[in-house]
Amino acid sequence: MSLTLQMLINNGLLEELANCFTNEPAANILLTSIKFPAAYRPNFAQVGSAMDFWLKVCEQIDSGRVPGGFEELLAAAARQLPGNKTLAPFNRSQAAPAVSPAVPPTVNYSFPVSVIRHHDAFISYSQQDQDMVKCIAGKLKKRNVRVWLDEWELIPGSSFAGEIEQVLAVIPAVVVFCGTKGFGPWQRKEVEVVYDRAFRDKCRLIPVMLPGVGTGDLPPFLKTFNAVAINDCSDDTAIVRLASAIKGKILRTL
Repeated sequence: MSLTLQMLINNGLLEELANCFTNEPAANILLTSIKFPAAYRPNFAQVGSAMDFWLKVCEQIDSGRVPGGFEELLAAAARQLPGNKTLAPFNRSQAAPAVSPAVPPTVNYSFPVSVIRHHDAFISYSQQDQDMVKCIAGKLKKRNVRVWLDEWELIPGSSFAGEIEQVLAVIPAVVVFCGTKGFGPWQRKEVEVVYDRAFRDKCRLIPVMLPGVGTGDLPPFLKTFNAVAINDCSDDTAIVRLASAIKGKILRTL
């Protein structure tokens, strides 16, 4: 059975390539070893992330426009990373491992980059603040701001950690809601994941101060970003300001 792009996504193999070959020199060494034409290689600096880079490479392979296939790519990766347990079974000196078939198109178990980019912002929040956050997110949707909220996007019962990290790697803006009870452990991890991208101007990081929170209450790593204060879910002026910030626009009149 030949591997397909969807199979790579379903089995975590695309993510493994992105985790192991994280920069252009390493990626080019691998692609040169399988005679992948330079003309079809994406520009690492322009695509924004290793996941984007490898998705575009694999799309070229899937289209049949370049020589070789996914088995050849994974075998070459296994040879370059002999200690990698995920890729090692694809070494051609061994039998290729069984992989799960592509899921039916009606079931969404993964978040390809092309799908994630239909969203404008990721919503990071503490469960303590979820009622107000969901209300604000709903008002943003009414203003044509496409927000990624876990309760709306994740399938119940699925493993969400890898999926959320994949979203945070490419989404253009992250809205961090800060309530009086502070961050939960997972929310803090979300912010840590995206902080480096925001610091390098790869995405917008927007703190939102909920009622009772002032600038002085923000964690130190958020104080360097302009924040929006929202008094309650009926604070339309602040919600319009937040919508403009997500879109990267300066709000001159309210």
